[in-house]
Amino acid sequence: MPYLSRAYLKRTWLVEVSPRKEYGRCYKRLEPGRCVEGAPSTRPGFFVLIHTSGLLMEDITDKIFAYRDCSRHLWNSYFLNLNTKGEIWLDYQDEFEAINSILLEDTVLRQKSGVQSITKNEGNYYQAIRVIPNLGPLGFEALFAPPAQSHTQWTVIQLKADDNDFRFMGFFDWTTAQTMENQYARVRLISSGSLPQYIGYDFLLEAWNVVYMTESKEL
Repeated sequence: MPYLSRAYLKRTWLVEVSPRKEYGRCYKRLEPGRCVEGAPSTRPGFFVLIHTSGLLMEDITDKIFAYRDCSRHLWNSYFLNLNTKGEIWLDYQDEFEAINSILLEDTVLRQKSGVQSITKNEGNYYQAIRVIPNLGPLGFEALFAPPAQSHTQWTVIQLKADDNDFRFMGFFDWTTAQTMENQYARVRLISSGSLPQYIGYDFLLEAWNVVYMTESKEL
């Protein structure tokens, strides 16, 4: 592999060959076991991205899915039963959310060395977790709504470009009065070339049809 200066890396995507998908502009396919200056060794089927910000990005989809299953099981097998006593509905949502946040922050983000922040920021999203939709030939169907509304009105939209920067807020279901499925990833659009009018809006993306990336140490 040719020498790549740090300045060049800071404005270039590097993507390893992976069974999932390639993202961004690929300068060169990394061979398994090869590495670039300042980046960890790659493994077959494992993403190593260097974002234009200079931050190393790593695929944590499997870890997020494990957390998703754990969160869903915790609600369905325990908190849902606490909430329902006869015909009385007792609201344990706040207690569940407190534990749910710890699960994500301590069992996923804290385990990744170099992650800048493991808690939600003032915008109520995780800056360290980027969510990338798997765009098909016809795009990707999602829903969007302005944030901070007392009654959220979701609207269907077809995403057709890969220049949208979504950050993870949490998983979302239409109702938790019955079993929780964590059907959607609720995300915040923080930058976009194709949808600048929706920056700051919340989006719902099918949780199983996206890739979850985390930003770690700066090169």
